Amino acid sequence: MLLGALAVMVTAFSAVTGVAADKVPGPAESKVTYKVVRMDAYQNFLKNWDEEKQAVLYALIRTPAQYGALFNPAAVMGAHRPYAPEAKSFEKEQLLVVSRVVLSSGKREKIFEVERLVEKDHALVCSYRFTEPKNNSTSYEKNWLSLQIPQHDYAKVIFIENGKQVGELDTAKGQWAVPAVTPDKVDEEPAK
Repeated sequence: MLLGALAVMVTAFSAVTGVAADKVPGPAESKVTYKVVRMDAYQNFLKNWDEEKQAVLYALIRTPAQYGALFNPAAVMGAHRPYAPEAKSFEKEQLLVVSRVVLSSGKREKIFEVERLVEKDHALVCSYRFTEPKNNSTSYEKNWLSLQIPQHDYAKVIFIENGKQVGELDTAKGQWAVPAVTPDKVDEEPAK
């Protein structure tokens, strides 16, 4: 009798709430606002890494020192762009970066395309489409996607490329880049 009453209560609860007793909803996700930062926004280049060991470089850059650990300045004659974001911009914003070494291509903006950027269960999930350039080039270059996002603490950052997870940062434990990089101490604002 007691079991029958319990079964009726569970069925009634499921009917009222629209939730099956065995299918409890997971954590909600919310969209994260972002701005794509063009590769030519700054006079710099992404430092080298061993792409044979680690095909995808990914990072959540929260400080000028971290930015300087991944990017080197590269002056170009006649250019009046800064070498890096202003140091004070990191007070309110951070940069999410993912990169690969690819065949040189004139269509750099089409190699990485954001599909969605969401926060779910204290994690930042970056889903993007990667399209390998197909051409007759014999030279290679680093191509990257850089997203400017609001400064926020995430327990981890998950990178999903073409529907498959390719990496994860354990930011709760201080991991901010793969492959691992050690930032130098930065005493002043990056040069402009």
